[in-house]
Amino acid sequence: MDSIHKYNKKGELVKPWEEGYYSVTTILDVRHKPDLWAWKLRVGEEVANDKMLDSQERGKAVHQVINEMLTNTEIAEGFDDYVYQLANAFILWQALKKPINIQSELYLVSERHGFAGTADLVCTIDGSLWIIDFKTGSKNIDHGLQLAAYRQAYKEMTDKVAKTACLYLTDKTKKGWQFVEYKEPVNVFLAHKKIFDWIIKKNPHKEPLDYKGGIIYAE
Repeated sequence: MDSIHKYNKKGELVKPWEEGYYSVTTILDVRHKPDLWAWKLRVGEEVANDKMLDSQERGKAVHQVINEMLTNTEIAEGFDDYVYQLANAFILWQALKKPINIQSELYLVSERHGFAGTADLVCTIDGSLWIIDFKTGSKNIDHGLQLAAYRQAYKEMTDKVAKTACLYLTDKTKKGWQFVEYKEPVNVFLAHKKIFDWIIKKNPHKEPLDYKGGIIYAE
């Protein structure tokens, strides 16, 4: 696991050894990802890490701009043109699908199973309830499992069952976006969670004796 994200009930990031809920994406990192490792070996670890960091930063920027659109706040400036291109693709999707927004950036917690995550958008489309995650990279097997976990947490919190989908924002399609519904069973995610819990039990995170309050894990 390259990065550990753990949150308290308020959705605030806490240290790995403190009480809280591991994030859905952290839990899913227990799975072996042969395609990712093959790519890292092909391009070299340093190049791969730089590309992954650039991709993560661009993804964060796109999420920020879209959230500002959804909350009618001033759009941040200073990002590269590609960020605004992908954000504009969201506008095109929005114009076609006409979602009725319920909440963006909704923090979700499963008290029953002990995990947390943040849904990019909860909305209704043609009367159906949806949890939607925005993606700026390629489709990945983890995406459906991530949404299955969000669906479970949302049901626990609201007693409502939502459909789930990823909105892929990309320059690889003429529309600039692809809307993909996922129906993965939550039990597959929970199987990952069981392995993750076993690993943590065998190798618990411990506060370093010389810890001075700095960040010692990737955010």
